[in-house]
Amino acid sequence: MEGTYLFTAAVLLSGALSAGKYLKLMLYKNNAVVRTTETLAMTTTSTTANISAYIDCSPTDYIEVFVHHTVGAATDIAATAAHTYFQGHRIN
Repeated sequence: MEGTYLFTAAVLLSGALSAGKYLKLMLYKNNAVVRTTETLAMTTTSTTANISAYIDCSPTDYIEVFVHHTVGAATDIAATAAHTYFQGHRIN
């Protein structure tokens, strides 16, 4: 349905990032970046990133979320609804 939507997403990495490494969360609309956020790890604990954006959408549009980190190796994303999610709500 055409309108303005509020999209929010969050991700929690299960493993710790080393200090100075980052976690990037990106919202895409139709394969183009709409919003990006980066979280710089200050300690070696779990790292979370959150993002939100109001996006005008038509019925053929699609929204995606991408995660990038600089750990240097594969790392798991926590599979808990409280910490890792993607949602959208039509505003008007």
